[in-house]
Amino acid sequence: MRGANGHHSTLADSQAAVEHQMKSGIPAEKLVLGLPAYARHVRDLNQVKSYAELVDAAESSSSVGSLTNFGLGEQTLSGFAGNGPSLVSGKVAWATSKGMAGVFFWEIGQDKLGHPSSLVAAAAAASDIGSMKSDAPLQGQDSKADL
Repeated sequence: MRGANGHHSTLADSQAAVEHQMKSGIPAEKLVLGLPAYARHVRDLNQVKSYAELVDAAESSSSVGSLTNFGLGEQTLSGFAGNGPSLVSGKVAWATSKGMAGVFFWEIGQDKLGHPSSLVAAAAAASDIGSMKSDAPLQGQDSKADL
């Protein structure tokens, strides 16, 4: 979705899309929120960069600190709008609070995996994945079933 001032996939846009689906009768636990790992130029929609490209550009120009708030409000990088770690964390927290099935990235290969500003790392931290019990049965799984 494209929001105000050429920004796409804002928190408000994501919330509106999910709320629309829920009002249409789709339960939250059946919905998965997509998170972009790319950005579009705010004036030229044909210009697209991966999040990894933006991280590399920020590092080469010594503006890595701007990655944290990238995508919040009117924050852009070199005219590109997308989702940064803080926005991804906020979206994951919101999706969790709504009881949604989860989130996914489009496309995960465009993240800067292993980097301190990784979108996947931000999502994992916001979802508290590390606290999940690995021996807990899956939803609907009979814990006495022979797997």
